Amino acid sequence: MACASIVLLIALGSGFGIPSAVTTHGAVAYSTSNSVAQTTYEIVLHPLPNGSTEPWWLATDRAGSVWFAEQGSNQLGMLNVQTNNITEYSIPTKSSTTISVAVDRSGNVWFTELTANRLGELRNGSSSI
Repeated sequence: MACASIVLLIALGSGFGIPSAVTTHGAVAYSTSNSVAQTTYEIVLHPLPNGSTEPWWLATDRAGSVWFAEQGSNQLGMLNVQTNNITEYSIPTKSSTTISVAVDRSGNVWFTELTANRLGELRNGSSSI
C-alpha cells in the first residue's frame, strides 16, 4: 500500500524567500525584465507518519513551516522545514473532511470542516484544537 506524502518544490537562490537549506537537483531558467536568471530547485518528498492519508491544501507560517489538512485521517499536519519533522494534530470533530488551511499574522492556524460546516482553529503555541 502506497504511503501518502507531501511534495514540495523548493526554489533556491532566486530571491523567492523560500528556505534554502537543501541540496539542488536541477535548474530552470526564467525571465526577469530584460535578463534571464537561473533558479535551481529540488523536489522533496515527505512521507506522512502513522498511516495518515489524503494531504490537502497547503499554507505556510512566518517560520516557513508548511501546514496541511489530512482529510483521510481527520488531522491537521505541520511540516517543520528546518528539521523535516511532521507534527499532527487530531481534529476533535469526527469525519470533519478538512479542506482548506490558512495561517493568520499571529501564527494561528485556521481550517474549514466541510461536512461539519465549521471553522477550526489551532492557536499559535497550542497543541490542541
